[in-house]
Amino acid sequence: MEFEWSDIKVFLAVANSGSLSAAAIQLNKSQPTVGRRIEKLEKQLAVTLFTRTPYGYELTAHAQALMASASKMQRSCEEFEARALTLQNQTTGTVKLACGESFAKLLTSNLTSLTNLFPDITLHIETGFHFSNLEKCEADIAIRSRKATSQNLITRSLGSCRYAIYATTDYISKNPAARSEERLHACRWISYCDVDRPLPPNQWLSRHVEPDQIKLRCTSLTTILQAVSNGQGLAVLPCFMATTYSELEQCSPVLDDCKQDVWLVLSRNVSRVPAIKAVSQWITRLFDSSLDGCFEVKTIT
Repeated sequence: MEFEWSDIKVFLAVANSGSLSAAAIQLNKSQPTVGRRIEKLEKQLAVTLFTRTPYGYELTAHAQALMASASKMQRSCEEFEARALTLQNQTTGTVKLACGESFAKLLTSNLTSLTNLFPDITLHIETGFHFSNLEKCEADIAIRSRKATSQNLITRSLGSCRYAIYATTDYISKNPAARSEERLHACRWISYCDVDRPLPPNQWLSRHVEPDQIKLRCTSLTTILQAVSNGQGLAVLPCFMATTYSELEQCSPVLDDCKQDVWLVLSRNVSRVPAIKAVSQWITRLFDSSLDGCFEVKTIT
């Protein structure tokens, strides 16, 4: 069978948005055109890809099985386009990116892969809990923990961040309970100061650990990591960040009830600016390459 990439692109747009109308806006096509492209692809594949429900278009089991391959095709096409842009020598300018401090560390640790391709791009990374308004041009791109609903914004799933419990090898050797369920009441714990902040570690600790077991509260993830690295106790940490600290050891399996969806968001008005497009595609490829045990691929959005 010979497929057109544009049909796969339509399939992904409907899968990620959940409706023909939203996919049509994203692709700058009419809704009937999007519907016809889906019908054409279903006919070629001889399978049904979507089930129409009162809540939108849901992926069938066949479609779920195809999502990973379709997403790889998308990333390959984006990489092809990014390399073509470098040959045109037109990818210059400043890109403003808003994200949390943990993702900022992931990005800056892998920045060489961007600067080698696009040395003339200037990247401004803003961290913190201030919510940058992309529609008011406070940032060009954002990495967020919730999906944007505005039709003026393009949203793409980067996966789900996984968490586990970590401590230093020295702390574990002195406190063997850290490796068992006894850790919940027998060990020192480290957390954020603001217990009401809706962060996955806070929510997990509120369900499993008594407040008097939390002996240190910090305002930032960087401070928590420093405290854990200094042997002050246990903490629930994002796996992709904790694994970069050689002195830390994972004390638990990945916590099934502690994860955080991660979304790439950018304004539709600037999505075709070469520098912004190049950075957004680089972020997508970076998260894809960081999925090994640290992120869970999200196939239905």
